[in-house]
Formats: sequence, structure tokens, C-alpha cells
Amino acid sequence: SSLVDDINSIKDGMSSLEILSNSWSDMVMKSLSNLRAMGAHQTIVTASDVCSALAKLKLFGLDKYFASDRVVSSLQNSKAHCFRRIKNENRDCAFLAAGDSVEEAKAAEANAIPFISISSCRDLSKVVNAGFHLLRQRS
Repeated sequence: SSLVDDINSIKDGMSSLEILSNSWSDMVMKSLSNLRAMGAHQTIVTASDVCSALAKLKLFGLDKYFASDRVVSSLQNSKAHCFRRIKNENRDCAFLAAGDSVEEAKAAEANAIPFISISSCRDLSKVVNAGFHLLRQRS
């Protein structure tokens, strides 16, 4: 019974967070879903360790958009190094980076990857549009 109570408390908290954030997580999920429908493969590069990142993705319902082997930790290496490794391992792909930090912007620039800064829900549509144009160019 306490596990059920804990789960319900988490769900209540997530509902409150969604209301307070003006449906931010719903917008993120719609954007990721649109990109996946276009054939994009999403990879996340995080400063967290992989286990913590996977737990956060699960908690926020984003795990369905990021396969566990597409979660990369920059704990041991810089984000620029991680971006370079991902690019080298996926040479036949077009790349687009999105994030909210200067480190991510610099990492993308160092690897000649277009970057979109995310600071509001409006920026998510920029990511989807840029992804659409990149994928269309490759077809």
C-alpha cells in the first residue's frame, strides 16, 4: 500500500509540475514524438552519470524517446568530446544539437553541428523545424 501511495504522490507532483510549467513536459514530448516520426534518432548527452540520467528520463516519461544506448555521459569527457564520438560513430547522419548551456553551444560549434538554444517552449518548435529541414535535405 505504501508503494501505491508513493507512486500516487509522484503522479500528483508531476501533474502539479506540468501545470506550473505551462505544459513544458507535454511540449517536450510532442516535439520528441514529431522528430521520431520524421525518422530522427535522439541521443542525449548529459553531465549526469548514465544511471541517474536514465532514472530522470523514466521519472519524466521521456525514456520512450531515448534508448538506453543513446544516453551519453560527459562526466569523464567534455561534451565536445562526446559530440565528436557520436558524430564519428554515426557518419551517415545529419546532426542537430539543442540545449540550454554555453558548454553545449560550444561543443556543437567545435564539431560543426548546428545548435538551437532552448530557453522556452517556443524554442522547441525551432528544434522540430530544423530537424525536419535536415531530414528533408538528406532524402
